[in-house]
Amino acid sequence: MIDGVIDVSVIIPARDPDPEHLTQQLAALAAQEDPPAFEVVVVDNGSRRPLREQVPDRVGSAPVRVVEAPYAAGINVARVAGVRAARADLMVCCDSDDVVAPRWLAAAHRELVTGDVLVGGPVRGFREVIGDSGPAHPADSLAEVAGRPFASGCNVGFTRGVIERTGGFDESWPADGSAEDLDFSWRCAEAGLEARFAPEMVVEYRLRTDLRGVFRQRRFYGRGDICFSDRHGWPRGRSGCRRRVLGQLKGIVWFLPRAVTEPRGSWHLARRVGLVVGHLEGLLRPVDRRPVRGVSLDLRDPTATVVLGPVRSRHDLESAMEVLAHRYPRVEVVAIVDATAGASSWSGGRPLPIRTVDGGGRTVAESRNRAVATVDRDLIVFLDPDAVDLAALDRHLDVLERFEVSAGRSASWVTTRRSGRRLVPDTGALGIRRSAFQELGGFAEDADGTAVARAFGDGAGAAGFRVADLTSMEREQTDA
Repeated sequence: MIDGVIDVSVIIPARDPDPEHLTQQLAALAAQEDPPAFEVVVVDNGSRRPLREQVPDRVGSAPVRVVEAPYAAGINVARVAGVRAARADLMVCCDSDDVVAPRWLAAAHRELVTGDVLVGGPVRGFREVIGDSGPAHPADSLAEVAGRPFASGCNVGFTRGVIERTGGFDESWPADGSAEDLDFSWRCAEAGLEARFAPEMVVEYRLRTDLRGVFRQRRFYGRGDICFSDRHGWPRGRSGCRRRVLGQLKGIVWFLPRAVTEPRGSWHLARRVGLVVGHLEGLLRPVDRRPVRGVSLDLRDPTATVVLGPVRSRHDLESAMEVLAHRYPRVEVVAIVDATAGASSWSGGRPLPIRTVDGGGRTVAESRNRAVATVDRDLIVFLDPDAVDLAALDRHLDVLERFEVSAGRSASWVTTRRSGRRLVPDTGALGIRRSAFQELGGFAEDADGTAVARAFGDGAGAAGFRVADLTSMEREQTDA
């Protein structure tokens, strides 16, 4: 439930975070001075131990929600899921292993309420002791690359309007490379959006404390540099990157004697070598110029119908409707219910347009075919009413922009000698374009259980429809 009006949503992407570090960050949010009304959205990007077991329901007076985004790895995937789940139009991002300053949220809010802007602040490095920091970097302005300001992803604020105008964080960005925040800031600049600096919006950035950690971080930066160069052509594309790497290799050779004699020489060497290794790995990969794939499509009202069913109780329906109404205020809902339970009155007073279809005495396939017969919108998503997952629904709609069928996470792919590679969908969570559904003739009503799913997958393959699951939109079904 929403605790009153939420002015700002704080988004924290996380994947197997250190519990102590996450606790410190949440404690810092609880101790904010003069904060606006805010919520915390922790996005679990496939942690081995679910974050729902580690995160409290509240930090101070602010509610905390955990949103799961396990379908693909990557900090941008997590940020996109957080943006989709955010209840406020003003949003700020921070990392799970850093610590925000006491007036961090108030400073960000002060800038964001003025309009569609990008805002960032100082990022200070510390090791083990909070406050044992180096100088702010930067101290009095946003960092710049090629004359364009950018806000670090661990300390950035934006409005929903910024996301709509730019597409937001790019989900296709490689999970093993950085510079995704630089890409977002550059696209904001290209869209004519103002980037502002908030001096009190300070984040204490946790530095690596071992040589292996320093090497891996710089390697991560190096791979990201190449991806950024591919997307934006700076500096001078890959030819400029290759010349830069040659200069770095010469610098390492020159630095080797000092690495032995200087007190922190080994740390500097780990940074240099890690960056070069990352650059070389990036240059060995194909050029990556994929278009931005963010959340702007999801923030529009889609011409979609959600089919819920079978609905077992009025409570299940009301809970599902409450979840759906927050994100898609004009989505159409068709609920498959048992009319003998007095369900015809369930649609009254609901926040979304809703119709009910009698599912009493019918199979799931029959009921769903009857439900689709009442639909005139192009995109249809079938969902289980007692497990409505907004992130999964977003993903279905995203897939259906490019494919005829979107399969749920429990779908499986099988290869047979006769039929080739075919999808066995999870009929409990499935998306399809209405025209494709009509061409297939709907679900096979003379089958049940897995036979319905297999027949549907075989029909989609025989018709030559493009199918993708939610784990990877690249897994397109083709005939053998």
